[in-house]
Amino acid sequence: MTFQHRILGFPKVETAERLLEADDTVVLLGSCFSENIGARLQRLYHPAVVNPLGIAFDPNSLLKHLKQAFSAEEEDTFFERDGIYLSWLHHSAFYAVSKEALKEKIQHASNVLKKSVLEAGLIVITLGTAYYYVLKNEQLPVANCHKMPSGIFEKRLLAPSDVERVLEESIALISQKNSRASIVLTVSPVKHLRDGVVQNTRSKAHLLAAVHSVVDRHKQVFYFPSYEIITDVLRNYEYYEDDMAHPTKKAIDIVFEYFVNTWATKNTQKRFTRIDQFLKNLNHQIRIPEAESARRWFLQLKNEKEQLLKEFGIELSREDDDLWKALSALFERQ
Repeated sequence: MTFQHRILGFPKVETAERLLEADDTVVLLGSCFSENIGARLQRLYHPAVVNPLGIAFDPNSLLKHLKQAFSAEEEDTFFERDGIYLSWLHHSAFYAVSKEALKEKIQHASNVLKKSVLEAGLIVITLGTAYYYVLKNEQLPVANCHKMPSGIFEKRLLAPSDVERVLEESIALISQKNSRASIVLTVSPVKHLRDGVVQNTRSKAHLLAAVHSVVDRHKQVFYFPSYEIITDVLRNYEYYEDDMAHPTKKAIDIVFEYFVNTWATKNTQKRFTRIDQFLKNLNHQIRIPEAESARRWFLQLKNEKEQLLKEFGIELSREDDDLWKALSALFERQ
């Protein structure tokens, strides 16, 4: 959280009057970029729920997930492959050896999404692409092709007006259930190069045009420029992985820092900074634990751990607690 980037021109961001407090649940839905931002919030021990029903790259799939969470209607989207049941509307992480078991998994995830939307203070929706796929025989839009033969699908492109319509329906559904939550729309900077360079740009243009039209019509809906920060402000392939499509960890860290600096209160930012520094220290490798300076460092870290628990009620995750136990054992042996 202390990373400083010396590049001018970060776009101005409009936010709600009420910014993110330490106890506000953030729900992040949409593309894999939502997962990147959500993982960083969770790492800083902030209440964040990320894609309970799996990644949804296109607006249609996202709307279907929301409808599934708040509707008792069931749509038969299941199919069997190699003795395993999957769903056309969900990520391949949702699978089971029977249709009933898969339904149960999806119902549980739907309940998580419903509960989190009802409790959220902030809902972030990241759109990845305006392209989507339809099963030819059933004319069923799918959220995941599950590596099935391409010949059984038809690829389609949502027009900007179609993206607007789907977003309006999604926002209306969320607002009916939770009028207190602010909604942030953003477009993923991940390049869908399999569609083609020209097609990817066209797709992003459709999303951007639609998103801004929707934001202009709603007081509680805002835009966050993830796409512009990566493609226009940083605009260098050093900020992309070797596949030239996915932003690097460094790039995502910059976007996340900007998101926190614009959407979180000063107190929340300070909390994040303290937790981040504690976690960095926790992962620090001690070369000479017998040194007096190492002992003082450990005692300071122990005190900070106790303060984080006292002030914020933070209990370490299993992974972090294992690190703490190993570190404590190192000094207790002396």
